[in-house]
Amino acid sequence: MPKEWNSDDVVEAWNNFLEVYGKFKSSNGLPESQMGAFEICTALTDKNGRIAREIKHFERNDPKPNFPSGLTEAMTGYLIYMLMLISRYNIKIDDGMKKELDSAVSQWSRFVDKKE
Repeated sequence: MPKEWNSDDVVEAWNNFLEVYGKFKSSNGLPESQMGAFEICTALTDKNGRIAREIKHFERNDPKPNFPSGLTEAMTGYLIYMLMLISRYNIKIDDGMKKELDSAVSQWSRFVDKKE
């Protein structure tokens, strides 16, 4: 019988990603960001706009010349800016991630009994 995956498995994988990402930054000499929170949020907005433009062009059958690479690059940049906020405020998102994933399962899953 295949393993049944749950939100705890995702949180564990996320924490593993954070550990590996930290090692990547360290071994490549990448310092902690010196950007302020407002600048990080502005950068997030910029990346969100880039993502939206990539999708807009793709959906109207006029993809940007570097699609999908430009899209995935912007998405990765967005994730990195989010990691900067997590680091800046020294927060763990495990609890929020678990709650959001469990909420998605209860609201959207076609495979799991709904719990009221």
